[in-house]
Amino acid sequence: MWRRPAALDARATSVEDYAGGVFKELRFLHGRAAQLGYRVRGGHAVCSVLEGGRGVEARLWVGDYDGYEETETGPLVFTDPAGRVLKLGQVGPVAWSEGMRMAAALYAGRDIEDEERAA
Repeated sequence: MWRRPAALDARATSVEDYAGGVFKELRFLHGRAAQLGYRVRGGHAVCSVLEGGRGVEARLWVGDYDGYEETETGPLVFTDPAGRVLKLGQVGPVAWSEGMRMAAALYAGRDIEDEERAA
């Protein structure tokens, strides 16, 4: 289970921990999302959670243009059923954990070849 850090700014609206994961082709990242059981909608990988009787979506930007172009993961945000972005302090522990799990799993498939050359 992913726990929200105590020092987190509760007024912030996104988590940047898994932003910047580069994929040589958008279709590779979309395929990874599908393989892991996540839907891709509007350029975001989406994980829907029902917590305390309230629907919350964790959304990670993955891109939505040419499937053969390079893309990178963006910030993780959480939204209410109307699509409004929540402040991180409004996100419950289950939604937080599932969103972070999704973001970490997608980011883990990034192209690390270029990262190793830069090091």
